[in-house]
Amino acid sequence: MTVLTIRSIFFAIFISASMVCSSFAQKSIGKVKGVIADQTDARVARARVLIENKKLKKKFITNDAGEYEIELPIGIYKISAEVDGCYPSKKKRFRLKLNQTVQFNFTPICIRNDIDHP
Repeated sequence: MTVLTIRSIFFAIFISASMVCSSFAQKSIGKVKGVIADQTDARVARARVLIENKKLKKKFITNDAGEYEIELPIGIYKISAEVDGCYPSKKKRFRLKLNQTVQFNFTPICIRNDIDHP
């Protein structure tokens, strides 16, 4: 065997191994998305969303349309949302499966600060 043939074989093995590793990495995730909207269905921009489990804690902000979307490793998580001037949402527990998209929409209950409210 020539040196060129041996290098070609090693290159082919390296490329094949890289493709296998990347395909495993791509398949070990799922997606969580949703919308934060108030009781009149108006979208809430810049709401805080928290997703956590024993190994991971992610905090992020909704976009101007009140939407969020994140890719996560498969596993069991808790999700909650917070909006200024509102009570924090209850944490919801869920299992994210391989290549699954889970949707959680939140409707925050806001605290009234008007004179008529006791």
